[in-house]
Amino acid sequence: MDGLCAGVAGISALCLGMIMLSVGMHWGFFAMATFVLAGGCLGFLAHNYNPARIFLGDSGSLLLGFVLAVVSIKVELKRSLFVSLSLPIFLLGVPLLDIGLSMIRRKVRERSMFQGDRSHIHHRLQQLGLSPRAAVAILWTACAYLNLMAYFLAQVPVTYSGYVYGSVVPTLTFWLMGLYFLERKLSYQSAQYSHLFVKQQLNLFTSRDEMLSYLKSCVQDHHAQGKPFTVAVFDSGECLKQIGPRSPSRTVEF
Repeated sequence: MDGLCAGVAGISALCLGMIMLSVGMHWGFFAMATFVLAGGCLGFLAHNYNPARIFLGDSGSLLLGFVLAVVSIKVELKRSLFVSLSLPIFLLGVPLLDIGLSMIRRKVRERSMFQGDRSHIHHRLQQLGLSPRAAVAILWTACAYLNLMAYFLAQVPVTYSGYVYGSVVPTLTFWLMGLYFLERKLSYQSAQYSHLFVKQQLNLFTSRDEMLSYLKSCVQDHHAQGKPFTVAVFDSGECLKQIGPRSPSRTVEF
């Protein structure tokens, strides 16, 4: 999405550089790299914001992720191991959350981990009716919040780090619940639309065999997309034909 990757990377790089300065790393190579990266993202964002004129592509986005991942683990915090491990997770929380949800979604749908889809968080926000700029602004805000918590985590004494976790954990729980209900709502809307479309298409067929062949192809297509369902054809209360798995996630009756 236009401006999403550059914006998130710029926010994370800027916060990471500030953390390095605050812990005494000063103008070392890695601290300099983060500010250079943040400046590059900001300059690129002027041309990449919606509507974009230039794009990062895979090589650009992978480079940003690699640099942030390497630099984030080089931060020298005199904190407990748990706090030190939490810092890069907070800094890169939005990309990690999207990656984790994508892996779970593709595993549940029995799809390849490397097969792209249009079910990422920003896609879902757009399907909810938000504009591309509004969806990007929401994810930028979430990224800024997590990076702010990472900065606080690096500054406060270990004894007070629990307050930071106490702020982040409920917020993440709220986000995950919101994403879950958003997924349910969009899946229901998609099922209703598919049901209506199939019903309209059935009026075009003149024979029962053509109708059943079309319904069978619909079931196979939805199963390949990770959305299995069963089609049950009734006539006067009697089930004439059932197409699909025996234990589907939903059943559509005609």
